[in-house]
Amino acid sequence: MSMIERYLKRLGFWLPVGKRREIVMELRGVLLDRVEAAEAAQGRALTEAETRRILDEFGPAMLVAARYLQGPPVISGMLAFIYWRVLAIAFTAIVTVQLILIGVHITSGSGFGPLLRDAANRTLIGLLLGFFCVTASFMIIERCGGRRPG
Repeated sequence: MSMIERYLKRLGFWLPVGKRREIVMELRGVLLDRVEAAEAAQGRALTEAETRRILDEFGPAMLVAARYLQGPPVISGMLAFIYWRVLAIAFTAIVTVQLILIGVHITSGSGFGPLLRDAANRTLIGLLLGFFCVTASFMIIERCGGRRPG
């Protein structure tokens, strides 16, 4: 199996099943055209490294396949920028609260081992819950399109 065929097989894995064959055939044509143009320019068959360079310029298989996926992003545009900022603020707040709680427990003379284990568990749960709440909120805002009820 050639390098291009292996690349197309990886790419096909990420494509929607219903359109996979059609898209892979189209991309095979594009890649072979690029290889033929490069071979014509050099007057010889391409080396494996030269073919690899063409594939690298074409892009990682998963990212190329993503161009063919349908459906809107979960959170898009300016809202995505705000989402990442709010998520960063939420995560910072969660970690800060956990550090404060660790400081309070240390000053109260609690055992250090169980304290770290509990703090790690609380932080992980807090981060997951924070991620879920912020993401769900922004998904709702995205789907409502900024419309006001009523």
